[in-house]
Amino acid sequence: MKKSMKRLLAMATSGAMILSGAIPGGMTALAADDTVAYLTFADSAWTTQYWYDGNEYEGVTATTAVVDGYGQYTVGLEFAAAAADITFFDVEIANGEAAYPDSFMTIDSVVINGEEVEVGATYTSSDNGTDTRTNLYNSWVSEVTEGRTADGEVGDATATPVDATAYTDITSIEVTFTLGDGVAFGGESEDGVVEAEPLPEEGTTAYLSFADSAWGDAQYWFDGNEYAVAATNATVTGYGQYTVSLDFSGTEAGAAADIAFFDVEIAGGERYFPNCFMTIDSVVVNGEEVEVGATYTSSDDGEATRTNLYNSWVSEVTEGRTADGEVGDATPTPVDATALTDIVTLEVTFTLGDGVAFGASDEETEVPTEFTAFLMFSDGNNWENYDQGVGTECEVYGDGIYEVSLTAEQCGAAAQADPDETAVVFLVDITDLGTAMVAAGTLTEADDESLTVTDAVAKVAVYVDGERVASKSDNIVLGDIEGNGRLRIDLLNVYDGSGTDANPVVQAALLTPAEEIKVVFSLSGTGLNSDVDTDLEAYLTEAGY
Repeated sequence: MKKSMKRLLAMATSGAMILSGAIPGGMTALAADDTVAYLTFADSAWTTQYWYDGNEYEGVTATTAVVDGYGQYTVGLEFAAAAADITFFDVEIANGEAAYPDSFMTIDSVVINGEEVEVGATYTSSDNGTDTRTNLYNSWVSEVTEGRTADGEVGDATATPVDATAYTDITSIEVTFTLGDGVAFGGESEDGVVEAEPLPEEGTTAYLSFADSAWGDAQYWFDGNEYAVAATNATVTGYGQYTVSLDFSGTEAGAAADIAFFDVEIAGGERYFPNCFMTIDSVVVNGEEVEVGATYTSSDDGEATRTNLYNSWVSEVTEGRTADGEVGDATPTPVDATALTDIVTLEVTFTLGDGVAFGASDEETEVPTEFTAFLMFSDGNNWENYDQGVGTECEVYGDGIYEVSLTAEQCGAAAQADPDETAVVFLVDITDLGTAMVAAGTLTEADDESLTVTDAVAKVAVYVDGERVASKSDNIVLGDIEGNGRLRIDLLNVYDGSGTDANPVVQAALLTPAEEIKVVFSLSGTGLNSDVDTDLEAYLTEAGY
């Protein structure tokens, strides 16, 4: 097996490519030559390939580009001897996750052998948390679950936007892309909380917005214009208490006649404190504290954070945040403006802290109730399946005894399996069962936060071309090992860090099917479908194995 093939599969982590989300924070200052754009490529023979790893690749000429900011770049590869086909192809930026952590690469064009080719919907991600990539043909990614697009919508984004099957005898590839702002899928972090941008060292500004019914000189907006109203703003440096005020004595009338609009806002608050709630500690008018009803925090432009104190244009409170996610009696007019006239001074003290979006506290995560088991197997040479929907699968209900298998015909293997011990993957994945077990309390986090602590037990019998081979169920590693909601029964896996490469359930030398490989397994202690028979050996005897 080629060295670079091992490298690629290591990135694939058993076929499900790790697509690291954007690193929170602004751009990091790096030397210009530290952020280089390039193409990575390999053909199916793994003889024509290129990786930006400092090695020389005979017959391959690479055109790279120094990335010195958002903008358009072109990179390419030329092959002295034509590449037979495409088995892997992407565009990457070295150190891109540090320098441009929230970026998205718009693919402007892909040109193969001098002709522009069609490109489907793409996304930008990282497999190592360091280098930024856009997959152009990566068949090892079975499902796009993490990454960035221009608007945060996954849509039709795919890891194979270029139809590699249409291109052979490739002598040149050129990709032009534009680097710009991106949004993580859903605009949320893994725990459902919108990520904040780092606050500038100088902080940001809190202020009052105000107008009386005359809409004359007794108004103030934080828009850079000069107003007769004297504003005392506050520099917001983080969660805490702040006071802002307005003085109307310099207006033509020396006072605001009444209140037509009144709120407290934070410039850029939705970027710096996107999950915040402003508790209104006091509103003081002409030196006297006034009563304030229930408030909520929101934004009308997605940029400035606001808490309405008198906004009669909002007829119904439908979006926003409170301390507990409950709308309750929250209103856009918590201050009774009809009782306040001839206003000379206005002062608001508030405390900025954590908030919860409306309804979030009531949202119950739907626990899956249907689960499908499938077999992953790769010998590193001939046999390979990492995907659901390929082999013979089965429905799983929790505890019980089940069977999954994979044939040469199903995975397109042209020869008997010949395991490369540095590339073997052999496991059973059960979709969504990890999520259900977490909800049932039968699968919890280990000290390293991996979901591998469980009293559930799995046992296996492994059959190669109908003959049972030696297996050691005590070596099974069980858990949601990749954090994707699946329950994994790990038997031998050199990529996911489970340790089964050193302590396999089945020795690699025994995994040599010519026609079929099968796993019969039992599960007990999942907390689901309990009180069923899980005696694996009795089942095998009764089934005639």
